[in-house]
Amino acid sequence: AAEMGDDEDLLARRVSRRMFQVWYRLSQAKENLHEFFSQERFGEFLQRANAFTVCRVLDLCAIYSESCRVRLQIMLASVFQHHPTLSKELEKAAPTIAGQLWKGYGALSQWCFARGFIEEAEAVEGAPEPQGDGTDMFAFVVDTCLVLKAAMC
Repeated sequence: AAEMGDDEDLLARRVSRRMFQVWYRLSQAKENLHEFFSQERFGEFLQRANAFTVCRVLDLCAIYSESCRVRLQIMLASVFQHHPTLSKELEKAAPTIAGQLWKGYGALSQWCFARGFIEEAEAVEGAPEPQGDGTDMFAFVVDTCLVLKAAMC
């Protein structure tokens, strides 16, 4: 793939920022005095629209956790507050998420061992082979924990 030029990079950042603003606005129950939903009605709307799913929340965390961490936390807190079935869906997905976190831990353990940071690596079946500088593994663990933290609040 060709490297993006400065103009293309700037355009990509602008589009990404606008997309985040759309998701953020969709998560907030802010209305004007003449047109508004009750808190309960807003929650029903979020559920019916199916805009926020466990997979989509994980994607949003993966994409925006570095650049918009505080606003992402606010967004997720609102979504989980108004969309209570999403927490139940996350609970159903928790064993799979925990398994992936365990594999991520195994990869981090191997990565740290290979660089001499620890004396013994944890053997985790199915853990991916560590690659590069390890930031992707750290980001995965942090992003996933961010979703879990938002669900617990």
